[in-house]
Amino acid sequence: MIEYEPGQRIAWDAKVIGGRGHHGWVLKRQAGGTFVRTEETQKGWGIQLAKPILRPTMVRVHQRWLEGLSKVAAEGPPPAP
Repeated sequence: MIEYEPGQRIAWDAKVIGGRGHHGWVLKRQAGGTFVRTEETQKGWGIQLAKPILRPTMVRVHQRWLEGLSKVAAEGPPPAP
């Protein structure tokens, strides 16, 4: 499943051997920028085995994504073609 509500929500599913997950980003405009909340749901035997490593890795990766998005947004819109 893929969800896309411009300016509000982006979500997608992922499948790997031994597991599956649903990833969602909720966007809320507020003074000074946009608040972003990430959501994760993961299930499966492979996920349970990898959980001690997977959880802290996902937190770091989400933070890097957010920092990258913030940097790109601060640069402004792309130049006109």
